[in-house]
Amino acid sequence: MSTLQASLAAAVVAATPLLYAALGEILNERVGVIDIGLEGIMLMGAVGGFIFAVKSNSAPVALLAGGGAGALFTLIAFTLPAVVMGASQVLVGFALWFLGIGLSAQVGSSYAGLPLQLHIGVVKVPLLHSLPWIGPIFFEQIWPVYLGVAICLAAAFVCARTRHGLNMKAIGDDPASAFAAGVAVKRWQAFYSVLGGFLAGIGGAILSVAVLHHWGDQLTAGRGFIALALVIFAAWRPLSLLWTSYLFGVCLVLSSLGQAQGWSIPSPILSMAPYLFTVLILVLRGWRALYSNRGGLAPAALGVPFIRGQR
Repeated sequence: MSTLQASLAAAVVAATPLLYAALGEILNERVGVIDIGLEGIMLMGAVGGFIFAVKSNSAPVALLAGGGAGALFTLIAFTLPAVVMGASQVLVGFALWFLGIGLSAQVGSSYAGLPLQLHIGVVKVPLLHSLPWIGPIFFEQIWPVYLGVAICLAAAFVCARTRHGLNMKAIGDDPASAFAAGVAVKRWQAFYSVLGGFLAGIGGAILSVAVLHHWGDQLTAGRGFIALALVIFAAWRPLSLLWTSYLFGVCLVLSSLGQAQGWSIPSPILSMAPYLFTVLILVLRGWRALYSNRGGLAPAALGVPFIRGQR
């Protein structure tokens, strides 16, 4: 495998935590719930997954623990106040972000800098891993990569091809009408809120266990906000999220790729690439919303608490 292939294969792994977190947020937002506290949720998943990785030496246990930590944290600190009780989703999301930073640092204080011995083996997809050039990049990966792709494809099918997907769209666009038609609006919003926390928690666990192999304060380094930008970049479509997340993965490994290829661009500049790309996406989407007739891609009732009897 060439240096470029190795860097692109690393980009696929680096993109996987973003894929899980952004997919959970897409499902959230399709039913009208916006959770800007992804950074805090990913941190809780990262510390939970790392602790269980150290104690169990099992990758499935670590990822499930990270997902469970994210789901429980979301349920208590976001779903109950914002979805069930109708508080401002944006304000609760901000609180979730800061609470996740502080709580994860406290929980993981004794694990900071601890080396992780757990190794997740590479799985080669039969026949496909032998494809010229792209085979080693996409089809010789750790199993969480394949699982993320499978979940993304399943979510795309549900959203686009099933009656439940239509109900999700109805909840996100006009929850009052959906409720009048017999759809359990609050129940599904609460369900996808917790599911989004579970997926974001898994993303955080993959980051600490499979990508960085350690735990430290604020380990996510803004990846939760990158995941939020990915939702916009993918236009709230799970299928589009695949290529957009991998594109961001390339941005995340540009620094190491530049050093390996001998680029003259300073490493700090390359390290800024994912964050600059995030700002660029938000600016372009804002411009499209202002000057294009196709700007309204987000669910119409996004972020608006549903109160029975009100429109």
